[in-house]
Amino acid sequence: MKKQIFKQSKLSQNLNRFIKQEEGVYSILMAGMGVTLLAIIAFAVDGSGVILDQARLSDSLEQASLAVTSENNTYRKDKYQINDPTGKHDSFSQNLRNQRDKELVESYVNAYMPHIKSWTPNDISCKQSLQGSNSEAIKCHVSGTVVREALLPLTFSNSANSSSSDFSISTIAVAEKIKSAPPLDVMIVADFSGSMAYRIDDPNGNGRPHTEDSKSNVLKAVLDNLTANYLFKEPDTLNRIGFTAFSLGAKHPSITGNFNLQALGLNPDTKEAIIERNVKLNEMQNNCVLPYQFKTRQVSVYDQQHNLIKYLTESVPSGDWWRTNIAFAPNVDIDKTIEQIKQFDGSLRHYSVIFPIQRIDENRYNYATCVGLNKNQRKYTPGASYWFDKSQQADFSTFVRNIEPEGATLVTSGLFVGVNLMMDKAKHRSVSEANGNTQRTIVILSDGKDQSLGDNIYKNRTNDQQKKEEKLFRDLTGKFIDKGVCDVIRTRIDSLQDAQHIQYPTKLAFIAFGYEPDHTNETSWKKCVGDSNYFVAKSEQQLLESFKKAFTTEEVGHSLNR
Repeated sequence: MKKQIFKQSKLSQNLNRFIKQEEGVYSILMAGMGVTLLAIIAFAVDGSGVILDQARLSDSLEQASLAVTSENNTYRKDKYQINDPTGKHDSFSQNLRNQRDKELVESYVNAYMPHIKSWTPNDISCKQSLQGSNSEAIKCHVSGTVVREALLPLTFSNSANSSSSDFSISTIAVAEKIKSAPPLDVMIVADFSGSMAYRIDDPNGNGRPHTEDSKSNVLKAVLDNLTANYLFKEPDTLNRIGFTAFSLGAKHPSITGNFNLQALGLNPDTKEAIIERNVKLNEMQNNCVLPYQFKTRQVSVYDQQHNLIKYLTESVPSGDWWRTNIAFAPNVDIDKTIEQIKQFDGSLRHYSVIFPIQRIDENRYNYATCVGLNKNQRKYTPGASYWFDKSQQADFSTFVRNIEPEGATLVTSGLFVGVNLMMDKAKHRSVSEANGNTQRTIVILSDGKDQSLGDNIYKNRTNDQQKKEEKLFRDLTGKFIDKGVCDVIRTRIDSLQDAQHIQYPTKLAFIAFGYEPDHTNETSWKKCVGDSNYFVAKSEQQLLESFKKAFTTEEVGHSLNR
């Protein structure tokens, strides 16, 4: 025990003596260690900060390059170009364009890196090049340097004016935009109801109809202009245009060649009416179709004479025209009709009603008529066709000019038939023929909302029950849109895209022509086609511009790794 106490005492004495003799050594040692530790911390903080800022700068320049490419201030020639309405690219306006690009890039850098001391663009430049006959590429190169504060008193900056506690980070980003013009298959679904015979400035038909400046004639002139100077302008273009006219019901092309009626897959009611009324499917210019599914064949509160198929196919329809609404609008099965669109393949089996066109005595206000009667030629004319290419431009013009306005308005009848025609695989071009996928676009044009009765008759010559039935008719298209029919249409047509090539989503556009849509009508169609594909045209020039915008396809936003 005494020895142990002695050893501890000896140790204590030695330690005390060492401390007294080596006073200050630990302070020096700790100071040296502190400097080293601070250096390690500084390297750790600055090192991780550099890595993080490098990533931030890379992200900011990637987004900036996409923005510069999208705006394309160097080459754009539309009305949005900067201070260059003549498109001459003079030096003053080009300086403004360069300044705009610099400000655009700097805004992205500052948004991603608000803590930096300064930003210096090293290069902001764009080059445009053609890629074949159908597209052009715009590639923009963006690079620059940021100066950030550093913890270490070291010089990393390449800026002559930077302090010794700053250093810089540089990076490069490149983006490419392809303004693509893939081959177009454009289906025009056009309203040729009776009101299309009126002038644009006379939507209610108070003046003389069927004038040279009627809405239908303006539409025909615009389509001539469109095909000659836009759609078929290029000598090697693969663009095509199809057409579906509608009023109450729509037209379908005639069946060619030998066919077996029993093998067409028509439902029994339709087949029975075709046989009974001697409807000729190889002369479809004489017929119209209704592409809907119905809940029941007839309405129980009325006798057989108000059965829709029978009514529309009678040579002399029995009963008043408004009663057809009782057999039609309330009986349309919206869900089943939408489900049927998923099976569209171009065949007649998707039409529950195929009926001969009839013109009823106007004085009775019975308008059980469909588009296709050409009064001047005293015959019915085709109102639907698959595809016209550049070599058939004159044929397309003749085809459209033979169609005259007739009948009521039911937009979905034309839309659904147009979709069905687009899905006919026998009329498709192969991917090899089109050098890739085809952009498919449907442009719907109407000069008013759905109605089977004119407003004057609707307001002044109908009772409450008749008004109720007419309202059901007028609300039908809106109900289809609310049920998502437009998305179903896009999905169905998109199924034609080849996954091995660049895919172009189906585009729907709507043009309200020569009338002022009410809020309900506008909201409904914008829900279907989107705000950017909804147009109101009140003149020939506005109509032409609306079609051009509807046809435009642009692919934007590829960042390229270097």
